Amino acid sequence: MLCCMNSELEQLSPAERALLQAGVKQVLSGKPLTRAQLVDLSALPASALGAAAACINRHFNHNAADVCAIISAKTGRCSENCRFCAQSALCSASLPTAPALPAPEEIIAAARKAAASGVKRFSLVFSGRRLLDRETESVCEIYREIKRCTPLSLCISAGFLHEAQLQALKAAGVCRVHCNVETSERFFPHICTSHSFADKIATIKSAQALGLECCSGGIFGLGESMEDRIDMGMTLAQLNIQSVPLNLLHALPGTPLEHQPPLSLEEFLKSAALMRFILPRAFLRLAGGRALIPDHGRSLLQHGVNALISGDLLTTQGFDYLSDQAMLAELNFKQV
Repeated sequence: MLCCMNSELEQLSPAERALLQAGVKQVLSGKPLTRAQLVDLSALPASALGAAAACINRHFNHNAADVCAIISAKTGRCSENCRFCAQSALCSASLPTAPALPAPEEIIAAARKAAASGVKRFSLVFSGRRLLDRETESVCEIYREIKRCTPLSLCISAGFLHEAQLQALKAAGVCRVHCNVETSERFFPHICTSHSFADKIATIKSAQALGLECCSGGIFGLGESMEDRIDMGMTLAQLNIQSVPLNLLHALPGTPLEHQPPLSLEEFLKSAALMRFILPRAFLRLAGGRALIPDHGRSLLQHGVNALISGDLLTTQGFDYLSDQAMLAELNFKQV
């Protein structure tokens, strides 16, 4: 299995080579790496870590890929003070808002388009602390119609949904709930104080208790350390998260992080590769910030990443369904 790493191994010192080989073998055996082991691995070159992550991905996931289409169903000023978000209460820039749901036929038409393009999964995304109770039934009606007329697997991203809302959405056909933890528990107060890391975990556990899958990941480049990224990954592993969005901060004007130095592609690749060591069976999903990557994510798909969010994103431009699927096919991925 390690033969796929031969050229990268030749570039390492004997000690580095032994460290990487031991880490890969341990992951392939099914035994999680310790935090200390992951920190040691993070010192290795991104190319070697990426090649190792690709080996791990092929071993556990073969050529499986997952594509999710998302649309913003409610856009606008949010009560929360997330420092990275253009919809946050802290953002001074003018952002187009759509505080009410689009017409159901518009959403259903978007779902049909995604399904006709070969996308398997579809999610509505709502700004705000949570979906309002009075909106829940309308949203459920839309999901029921999408379920009736398409084969799509359905997801939702709507903040801190409570149990009754989660039950209603599940009955309407939703199978997965999205709630990013964003970063490590240690670093979280540096990016948001209007809600807590514990609020995130509670929402995820509530959804899981009802038999719903959860999608949760984070943003790289907020000012966090590599250790913070490792800690975030280990939290996701403890929660058994199998869909993990990996976002690269797009520092938008008007946000408190607008002057945050951009994360290099090498650092992003290394961070994503470490997520594969931590979450060997997960769909690691390129999400926000792809436009900042010169090859639009091809290099990451060759180094352990195996999923995409396709179509338009929330506050930045996304990517065309068909071009994304063509890229996956060129790299010998098969959608599941």
